[in-house]
Amino acid sequence: RCRAGGLTWAWAALPLPAEMAPAAAAEAWMRASWASLRQPLPAESSAPVGWVVQVPQRPAAPWAQRWHGPGLDHRQQPLQAHVLVVVANGWLHQAAVYAEPPAPSDPLVIDTFFESLTLR
Repeated sequence: RCRAGGLTWAWAALPLPAEMAPAAAAEAWMRASWASLRQPLPAESSAPVGWVVQVPQRPAAPWAQRWHGPGLDHRQQPLQAHVLVVVANGWLHQAAVYAEPPAPSDPLVIDTFFESLTLR
C-alpha cells in the first residue's frame, strides 16, 4: 500500500483454495472488502447501494471484475473505492485505489493503473 497524488494504492494476493471455485472465492473476497469499507450488502443484491460493476477484458483470467463505489475508511471518513479482483493461475489478486475527498478519483489514472497490471 502507498499514498501518492492524494490517493491510496493497494495490492493484495492470496493462493486460491484448491476446492474453491474462482467465482465463489472472488465473491467472498468482495463481501469482505465491502465489510471493511462499512458497506452492507442488502439481501438479494450482488453489490452494496451505490456500487457499480464492470467486467474488465482479461482473457487469461477465469474470473475478473472491477467495482467502484462509496465507502468509509478506518476513521469513518468517506472515500471512493475502485477495486479490481482477478482470479488467475491459482491466485486471487486485488488491486485497489482509494480516494478521500477532496482528492479526485481521475478515471484515466485509475484505468491506467488497473490496465497496466500483469499477472504471472
